[in-house]
Amino acid sequence: MIALDYFLSNIFLFTNKMKKYDAIIIGSGLGGLTAGAILAREGKKVLVLEKHYQAGGFATSFQRKEFKFDIALHQTGGIEKTFHKDILQKCGIYDELEFVKHKYLYEAINPDYELRVKNGDIEDLKKKLIVQFPKEKKGILLWFFLLWKMGREFYWWDKAAASSKIFFAIFLCFAPFFIPLLMVSHKISLQKILNLCTKSKKLQEALMQLKGYYADSLDIAYQIPFIGGYGYYFDGGYYIKNGGQNVTLALKEVIEKNDGEVLNNLEVEKILTEDGKAIGVKTKKQSYYCEKIIASASPFIVYEKLLADWAGSRQELEKINKMEVGPSLSQIYIGLDASVEKINKRFEDSYLVFVNGLKDDFYKDIILAFHSNVDTSAAPEGKTVLCITFLDNYKRWDLPKEEYKRKKDEELKKIFRLLQDYLPDLEKYVEVVEFGTPKTMERYTGNKFGAVYGFSQKVGQAGFDRFKNQSPLENLYFASAWTRPCGGFEGAMRAGYEVAKLISESFKK
Repeated sequence: MIALDYFLSNIFLFTNKMKKYDAIIIGSGLGGLTAGAILAREGKKVLVLEKHYQAGGFATSFQRKEFKFDIALHQTGGIEKTFHKDILQKCGIYDELEFVKHKYLYEAINPDYELRVKNGDIEDLKKKLIVQFPKEKKGILLWFFLLWKMGREFYWWDKAAASSKIFFAIFLCFAPFFIPLLMVSHKISLQKILNLCTKSKKLQEALMQLKGYYADSLDIAYQIPFIGGYGYYFDGGYYIKNGGQNVTLALKEVIEKNDGEVLNNLEVEKILTEDGKAIGVKTKKQSYYCEKIIASASPFIVYEKLLADWAGSRQELEKINKMEVGPSLSQIYIGLDASVEKINKRFEDSYLVFVNGLKDDFYKDIILAFHSNVDTSAAPEGKTVLCITFLDNYKRWDLPKEEYKRKKDEELKKIFRLLQDYLPDLEKYVEVVEFGTPKTMERYTGNKFGAVYGFSQKVGQAGFDRFKNQSPLENLYFASAWTRPCGGFEGAMRAGYEVAKLISESFKK
């Protein structure tokens, strides 16, 4: 009987090894799913392994009673005028998604002035800023010229890179003429460019209202805000109907329709190597073999855990441990038993509201997102879904279990008090509430410190200096917010696109 069991076990392992994939993707964040969808459409056999019960990472939603909460998506910029549209089309999902363009890109409430920005109307924004800062007209116009110029240079780079190798080679020869800002931008800090445009700190803050989408400091590289900023200001901010989960579901469907597989509740425990190459992965129950592996996961997890036995992991860990991890954030997901106009009529047609300059040492700037105003399916009629978002610090929450819970309750009450002028008596309307801290984000995504955008996008870690998509271990690639080009929804999808392109080219050799 023992001999028979041994024989059958070996037969199973042999047949499983024969079932070989072109690409196995570890984790189902947007970077991995994007790469998987593109490769699957090119005829490659793709397998996605996700440790959680649903795919998507930050691009997911959850339900509490009658309320649906989007984990992370507020809006994405530049669907029509940037390369983001090309990537969505390359994945085969552009026509499957509905993009909601809200009336206002955002509203900013500052101690001494307020600003309501029309969505996709850059000229209106310029006029409003010039009225508010009449002595800074030249600086305002210079800032938005640089924003436009950098955005176009990114687009030209993307289009050239997506074309033939010969055309791209010619483009690179003339790059100093075509894309001069892009070539140097990753070496210059955003603060220096802001100082070039204006010395007014108030205007700098107004120009960088979207800073919370990429950094907690202006020590980031000059190019970073321009990646999303160009799309947001010159095209508009778009909410994807039914939330980020719809992007995940669309990508998953593309993979499965093209004979790929997306398997949930399967955690990869080890990346298998042979002769200095990645050859497959091992889960608790079995092993899967492939030509290429894409890690849609933190490089810390890959090198500390999945490649603990690989000789090169120690050197890679030494490199990434010297790098600065980007900002964390917290989100408070609230279901309110009242309409927005009942709580405060001024927000009845609002979506994103930046409340700045609050009188608190930590909670100075808070984002309010009235999701049910842009997605009516998020809450029943007469009720509201509100998400409160702010940049946070992981260390504040690195506490024992009971102390952690107590701090959540205390901080929630404090935030409600701070917002009393804008959302009076908010607490009495709360029907459901979930407080997602950086520890929550870390637990569900595996991102160290709950970092939303991976490594900090500061000078020396951005653009061409950012963590590379290709590992020194042959056949292993990275596609996530941690890698080139940058973090966020669009950044992660760009990373997936880049990796799919690298792998496609490698198969042609």
